Order: sequence, then structure tokens, then C-alpha cells
Amino acid sequence: MMTHFSSTCCLAKKHILIVNQNLLDLYSCVFLIVTYGLKLFNIDLTGSLGYWLCMLVLSENLLWCGVYGSFCNLTVIAVDRYLKDVTHAKARSYEHVYSENKHQNEAI
Repeated sequence: MMTHFSSTCCLAKKHILIVNQNLLDLYSCVFLIVTYGLKLFNIDLTGSLGYWLCMLVLSENLLWCGVYGSFCNLTVIAVDRYLKDVTHAKARSYEHVYSENKHQNEAI
């Protein structure tokens, strides 16, 4: 039971950035549809509701928050994968050197 739980947690940790990317893309798509849908209807922007609607939705601020978040998340994913590849390659090269040294010491 414990090994199943730990493997599930590891799986969740590996894919958290991908899930986050999907949610940011969904957020951006929804606000893209909402923003340009509201622009097509040419709504009268009066009062405090009109002010906040203009400031957040029609000015595309909420849309661009999702897009910039998506850019940042893609950068984190790229750096994470790069570091995993580089670290793995370095570990493999050190393992090769260690095994050669071990065989040389055994021969002596």
C-alpha cells in the first residue's frame, strides 16, 4: 500500500508542471473568448461595473496574465528538462570514470 502511494506521489510531482501548463492554456483560451466576445457586443461601460469590466476584461489584462504565466511555465519546464538531461549525462560520465578507476585498483 505504501509503495503504491509513494509512486503516485512521484507521478504527481513529475507532471505538476504539465498540469499547470494545461490549466494556464485553458485560462487563456477562456479569457480570449470572453474578451473578444464582449468586444463584439459593444457594451456601454458606465458605473463601477463598466470601469472594472474595461480595466480587466476589455483591456485584455486578464488574458495577458495567463499568456505570460504560460510563457514562464514553459521556461521552467525547459530548464527543468535541460537540467535533468545534463545532470544525468554528467552522472553517467562520472560513473564510467569511477568504474574504470575501480577496475584499475582491483588489478593492482
